[in-house]
Amino acid sequence: MSLGFLPPYVDEAVEKGLTDAGFEVRMIKMTEGVNACAHCMVYMFKINEKEDALEGIFFQTFRNGEEEFEGFGEAHPDGDMRTAEIRAYAKEFGERMLEKM
Repeated sequence: MSLGFLPPYVDEAVEKGLTDAGFEVRMIKMTEGVNACAHCMVYMFKINEKEDALEGIFFQTFRNGEEEFEGFGEAHPDGDMRTAEIRAYAKEFGERMLEKM
């Protein structure tokens, strides 16, 4: 799911990372909610308390609307995070999910 105001390349990086991990991905709108599919994943960016720097990206899965797995990928100390890193974090999260399933 996308927050709706992120650039499209963020969704693409997450989608490619999950595909790299072996998942079939269908992007849905946030308004559809976690009950839109039997197995959904949401992601969002975490901003620091001053709201002036990115801390990282948070992933969470839901199975039949119930919380399942979560993970976090840290941004650089300066708050930077490149799309290749977002893709890598999504892939790593997907691989860890597969190990636990």
